[in-house]
Amino acid sequence: MQIKINLPDKLTEKVGDKWENLQQKIIANLALEAFREGLIDIDELKQKRTAQIFLRCRTYGIFPTK
Repeated sequence: MQIKINLPDKLTEKVGDKWENLQQKIIANLALEAFREGLIDIDELKQKRTAQIFLRCRTYGIFPTK
């Protein structure tokens, strides 16, 4: 699915330099929120498209390292 969103210019100016791949950042945060709300399970979170956010969460202690 493709979704088009309009972001305020000031927001994109502030985050654009720090977050080089804004699309991937949005996908990762969406997946994490879906997990927190119980919409997806841990295995779905670990899938290829969201693997980076899963590893980051483990690094910060959000998930066990098991």
